[in-house]
Amino acid sequence: MLRRFYEHSAPKAVVDFEKFTIEHLAPQSGSGEELGKLGNLIYVSETLNNDLGNKPFAAKRPILQAAKEWIPPDVTGSGKWDDAAIVARTAGMAVEGRTAVWPG
Repeated sequence: MLRRFYEHSAPKAVVDFEKFTIEHLAPQSGSGEELGKLGNLIYVSETLNNDLGNKPFAAKRPILQAAKEWIPPDVTGSGKWDDAAIVARTAGMAVEGRTAVWPG
């Protein structure tokens, strides 16, 4: 699913999806209730995933902003990443999925 969102949002990006993995924006070791929701996940290269590690979002954000690969603008533009942000992004992705990624 994340790959399809990536392909839809960055159709001209040339990437080797065999070297991509799922990144939790709010770390899995965190205390939020929404950590497993789609809105907390992005698809990134293994190299970038390793750079991000288990850091809090405040430390991940500048790394994501400087990344050479496409990162969703709603992630790089977010100043705070908490349960409310995850719920909002999940809802937005649901709408985008229904209307643009998998229309009809």
